[in-house]
Amino acid sequence: MLANFFLEYLFGTVWIVAGVLTLIGLFYAVKIYRNKITFGQAKYMGISKVLFSWMNVIYGLVLFEAAYGVVSFFFDLPLWTDISLILLILVLLMILYRKLKLKETFKPARFKSLFLIPLGIHGPVTVGKMILPTEFPVKKLIQRFFKETPTETSSRKAPRYPLRNRVGDSGYEIVFRDPHSKGRFGDSLTARRLTAQGYRKEPSKLNTIHGMDGVYVQYYDNGSPREILIVESKVDSGKLGAKQMTDERIAELVEKMLAHVDTEVRRTGKLIRENPGLVRKELWHHYLASGKTTVSRLDAEARETSVKTYNYIGSATQKRCESSKPTIVCIPATQ
Repeated sequence: MLANFFLEYLFGTVWIVAGVLTLIGLFYAVKIYRNKITFGQAKYMGISKVLFSWMNVIYGLVLFEAAYGVVSFFFDLPLWTDISLILLILVLLMILYRKLKLKETFKPARFKSLFLIPLGIHGPVTVGKMILPTEFPVKKLIQRFFKETPTETSSRKAPRYPLRNRVGDSGYEIVFRDPHSKGRFGDSLTARRLTAQGYRKEPSKLNTIHGMDGVYVQYYDNGSPREILIVESKVDSGKLGAKQMTDERIAELVEKMLAHVDTEVRRTGKLIRENPGLVRKELWHHYLASGKTTVSRLDAEARETSVKTYNYIGSATQKRCESSKPTIVCIPATQ
């Protein structure tokens, strides 16, 4: 009799504690939803509007699952529905993370701290109907699964900006205030070379950062295109992203160009789509210290098929630094 009373007392206590923790799980889900990341934060991490909408769906699913968890607990509804929702959320999280890792501009550490970790806090609540006193075990578990790639580890320190780069035999150092200004310098080196060879640079950027680095077209005298050269420019340690410059990615960018508000960008997209046989892709890699540029042709999968080396960066930089109105910050190099 005493044993039965003790078991009933224990069961009642566990039921009450579990019920309270389930309500706490709902509280955390509501709190996470109300403090979800903004589009500005998402954009900074390299997340598009489409993927940001996907993230909001996941936030909504977490909120719905927490509310359903409370209902299912107090009304003894089937547990498999609760577990299925949890699994769906986890699958969506994994797919979203893998898709974002393919983006060159993606910032995984910030994504984890603003999105994965908060949802990770809620996860054990909904699965086990309990809440942990600290997020550390959850954070550790997430970091083990979504482990960093070798290029993202802290063993390689990112350069500090402003950054001074000596440029070949130009006799000058260039000051770059951020990575984008260094990238734009590389774009300008490519543009000066190709326009001198008779190519015309056509508008191809979707915004100040995204889009094709350069679309250069040679025209016949009658105005019809002779060759369309799609170029990606890199400087020093810069590398192509996972899908960058593949035919698949180029096709996606062309579709975005065709829907752009700028009529000139739409015209460039139409020119590429209507003349696939004239399109060629190249990677221009500028190495500032040596003053050398390698130009590689790219196949459908963005593999380099042939490489040529040029040595014009030093003279081009010297002309810009010594012009009456230089558009870059030049400092005479010390010996």
